[in-house]
Amino acid sequence: MKFFILTLISLNLYASGDHHHAEPVTLTDKAIKNFGIVCAPYNKQTFPSSAIVRSLNESRVYQCSKGSFIPEHADEIHDGEMVVIKGANFIKTVELSIEEGPAEGHGH
Repeated sequence: MKFFILTLISLNLYASGDHHHAEPVTLTDKAIKNFGIVCAPYNKQTFPSSAIVRSLNESRVYQCSKGSFIPEHADEIHDGEMVVIKGANFIKTVELSIEEGPAEGHGH
């Protein structure tokens, strides 16, 4: 069921915007709940390293904004701003699937 929800979200997001820039990833309330995404105020001293998503040679965190998650460099976030502290890797997976576009199948 989670794969089905992820696929629907990905296809819906893919059809709605430019995929070459760090665009916000928008999820339904149900997806946020099902995948355990948690936001909290950023605090440089206590920020969990598990909330940092590393990809190739960049590290990002996701800023929370009304169901949307904006990828940002950690040094662009200020104390008190709402950021994802749990579930960031799921958001990155959705973001990558948007960039790849809809699956074309294997033709088995």
